[in-house]
Amino acid sequence: MDQHGGLRRGACLGRLGGYQLRTSCHVCAFFATPDEEYDVLLPFISDGFDAGAKAFHTVDPARVDDHARRLTAAGIDVDGSRRNGQLDLRTWNDVHLCCGTFEPKATDSLFVQALGEAERMGFTHTRFISHMGWAARREATSHRLLDYEARANMAALDGPASQVVCVYDLTVFSADFVLDVMRTHPLVLVGGTLYENPLYVPPVEFLRGLRERVVRLEQAQHP
Repeated sequence: MDQHGGLRRGACLGRLGGYQLRTSCHVCAFFATPDEEYDVLLPFISDGFDAGAKAFHTVDPARVDDHARRLTAAGIDVDGSRRNGQLDLRTWNDVHLCCGTFEPKATDSLFVQALGEAERMGFTHTRFISHMGWAARREATSHRLLDYEARANMAALDGPASQVVCVYDLTVFSADFVLDVMRTHPLVLVGGTLYENPLYVPPVEFLRGLRERVVRLEQAQHP
């Protein structure tokens, strides 16, 4: 697996879905219910706090209180961690939709800033948990999201250590979109198990195909 795959090289940075994560990684995680999601992710989240990692969580605005409650039930001091800077808990309106719609550069700038701050504060690495349900409600942004997800694999090669888990609700996304999302992530978490993703397409190749698809759609809409 290459560097941003995250299963083999470098120092161990925790476990997820039954596997050790040894470098920065980019994971797409699919769940059908919140209970299923937290059963799998809470051990990973708790381990990150114990390991001295920064936690940057982007959640559905309707689930902020539930998210904090579940963290507390797992033994995490939510209020204290927010005060000391280890936990940054935001809604997707403040991150992916901070401009009112999805603007990849704005979102990327927030994440780069978070990585820099975590490094300056002495955290070992950053663990991002990002709920992606907003994309199901804004179909017009899907190509920009896929472009962003693909490019994230290139950015991971040069920046500070980070583990990114993009959480997708299987009940709100189409099968075609799920397949596209899988093609942009080296690792996939499904059924509670982490896998090296056989559908993953390297960024340059994926972006080329995505551009061709956009051109075809534009031509079909404006013959």
